[in-house]
Amino acid sequence: MASKVRTMPILIFRKVATLKLSTNEARMLAFQMMLRMSKFAFVYD
Repeated sequence: MASKVRTMPILIFRKVATLKLSTNEARMLAFQMMLRMSKFAFVYD
């Protein structure tokens, strides 16, 4: 268990680092997902 707890922050840090390298792409993907979710929400409403 201790080894897993120690490795978790490293994995999170790697994910954050990769996101920082492509923040614009991540924002565009998040924006597209928001638009798609809102479209589905309006359809089901």
